[in-house]
Amino acid sequence: MNEYAWAFLSAGVVSLISLGGLIAMPLGDKGLRRITFILVSLATGALYGDALFHLLPAVFRHDSLPLRGSLWVTAGILVSFLFEKVLRWKDHHSLEETPGIKPVGKIILFSDGLHNVVDGILIGASYLANRDVGIATTLAVALHELPHEMGDFGVLIDAGYSKSRALLFNFLCACLSLIGVAVAFGFHSAMDNFPWIALPFTAGSFLYIAGSNLTPELQKEYLPVRSLIQCEAMIAGIALMAWLAFSE
Repeated sequence: MNEYAWAFLSAGVVSLISLGGLIAMPLGDKGLRRITFILVSLATGALYGDALFHLLPAVFRHDSLPLRGSLWVTAGILVSFLFEKVLRWKDHHSLEETPGIKPVGKIILFSDGLHNVVDGILIGASYLANRDVGIATTLAVALHELPHEMGDFGVLIDAGYSKSRALLFNFLCACLSLIGVAVAFGFHSAMDNFPWIALPFTAGSFLYIAGSNLTPELQKEYLPVRSLIQCEAMIAGIALMAWLAFSE
């Protein structure tokens, strides 16, 4: 398959992760917390590992001006920060309320839709660099999305959606990643150097998500045994990305 087929297939597989709510259905809140704290740790290591072992080395091998790549990494961090600011602002301003549905449900669907479009762009841009970088980025996104989607499913249920509608809307939002892939390839057709802008930008975004969103969540855990499990899962995520890098 060419890079187009690989990218769309990868985005499709990541979209199916939105059905992770099926796993959450038979679990209570306590059972869900037992799974998600491990998944978040694994995702944190995978995002760090993909940025440091795949995306940044690919950029700096290709770019004769390393400072330019560093500037795009910085841009990825800053834009991610501003994007989160906008979503948090929306979270504090009520939307028009549907009878029986809390506004937070609409906010989650809106923000998740935007997030999935961005994920699709990152996956598409990674495959434009080469297939190995694309696979590693897809895996990092998938590991990050699983606990995220399971959490969104719980929020939608709490907001008043039925389980079937929560699953459906979560899945439709996830499918927007396919649009993101199309956007990435559209930019590439107009800009030959698009992958070498998008890859460091992606690395900056991953470093921001892992460092600003996920790591602080992990630091809320104080129990020694659970903290040890967190460290092991995080190292496993990093080791997986390192293994993929060394096997390329």
